[in-house]
Amino acid sequence: MRSITLSALALITGISMFGQANTSSVVQIGIGNIAAINQIGTNHESYIEQYGDNNDADVYQEGDNNFSEVIQEGDENISDTDQVGNNNTSLVSIVDNINPGATNSNYTEVTQIGNDNFAQVDQNCAFNEAFVFQCGDDNYVKTVQTHGDTNYLWIYIKGDSNKVFVWQEGEPGTDRNISFSTAVGNFNCQDIYQFGHQNYSSINQQGNFNTTLSSQIGQFHNSIVDQIGDFNLTVVNQTN
Repeated sequence: MRSITLSALALITGISMFGQANTSSVVQIGIGNIAAINQIGTNHESYIEQYGDNNDADVYQEGDNNFSEVIQEGDENISDTDQVGNNNTSLVSIVDNINPGATNSNYTEVTQIGNDNFAQVDQNCAFNEAFVFQCGDDNYVKTVQTHGDTNYLWIYIKGDSNKVFVWQEGEPGTDRNISFSTAVGNFNCQDIYQFGHQNYSSINQQGNFNTTLSSQIGQFHNSIVDQIGDFNLTVVNQTN
């Protein structure tokens, strides 16, 4: 059984499904939007909605029971989702509530290889970039980029049961919080908060059961954390 629902104005859509009981739904309203969905395996679900102009969403799912949702409002946003394995979930939302109708040009890339991984990326405002890579099982990532422009985050996870949460928030017209997160091992945790602009955070965990809590409030803060081994705890608070 295959179910496809399409509703569009001035769009390009490509869908290919190989397997059983895969579902795809695409809604595009605007000019020059592109959506491409490839599903190989069984019981995949993919939903894409794009409301502005010149948005591009690509989804590739291979395995069983993977779920992908992409919502892009505004113009010139790009989202690329790849999931290989079973029971993975990817949620991407690019909605500009601050400057509705503006050209956003946000970019999101999510890659998950393994089983039972979860990634959620929320972007608000413009020119934000988010890169998420997870290889293993039972990993969890949630990111928020809001109330500011040209924020950048990069997350690399290899192992099982790791958790990374990143919140980047500025004021409209402010920009450039940067966050790099690496977790190689199992049961590592990172909570990163950046409120303000031009803050920099880099966290590298190599081992198991490591935890880093990082908070940057204000501007021009710089934090670099390396945890090598097991059961390490780091707490960073920077404010001005």
